[in-house]
Amino acid sequence: MDPFRGIEAAVNRAPWAEGLPGQALGLADTLLAYTRTPAWVECQEDVKGQLRPGLLADLVLLDADLFALEGEALAKARPVLTVCDGRVVYDRV
Repeated sequence: MDPFRGIEAAVNRAPWAEGLPGQALGLADTLLAYTRTPAWVECQEDVKGQLRPGLLADLVLLDADLFALEGEALAKARPVLTVCDGRVVYDRV
């Protein structure tokens, strides 16, 4: 599964039919749904899910600023560097 397609779909979601309320999420809320919320569901919020001192150093460096992208461009963002448990596990450069 491509998480960037999921992010784009959540942010740009259109109502199912005219007159129904919109259900699109903001980008910040969508990113929390992909990071902090899963850690909370696993009862691991004191171990992971946020960038804070003492927590696991899992992060992804992207080729674009998601907050500067609009529309379908969100689905085109790609990782440049991925760090899991403090180790580089993917480096596109």
